[in-house]
Amino acid sequence: MLGDRRRTHMARADTDQRHLTTDPASPKFTEEPSSSHWARIRPWLNWTLALLAALGAAAAVLFGLGVLMSYDACTDEPCKQPVLSGTWLEVWWFAGPLVAAVAIAASFFTARRRYGILVPLCAWALIGADVGLLASYAQP
Repeated sequence: MLGDRRRTHMARADTDQRHLTTDPASPKFTEEPSSSHWARIRPWLNWTLALLAALGAAAAVLFGLGVLMSYDACTDEPCKQPVLSGTWLEVWWFAGPLVAAVAIAASFFTARRRYGILVPLCAWALIGADVGLLASYAQP
């Protein structure tokens, strides 16, 4: 009789243990250590990439200035490519800092979320596209 109680108690403990690890709705549910480690690193990585996007945007503005200065050689002879001028020059030249500012502002809301890392990654992709577009207008 005593052995039966012991087995019943052990069976309940096994059931409770299974309940602990598999039922996410349970208040006793514990996450895996690797996911909690990633949850601690995720905001730091997000903010690092977002703030580095501001430095990338500054580099894009300086690169745009170099592209604009490459047209200085066109004073003696006609330029081979069309000149970026007016509103479009300002749009492409200052798009990088605008994208970086939006990424930093959005990171306040998305830094701790699972897919929040996409915000600074998209900002880097747009800054890279901006630099590529500016490079296509550079004079040789």
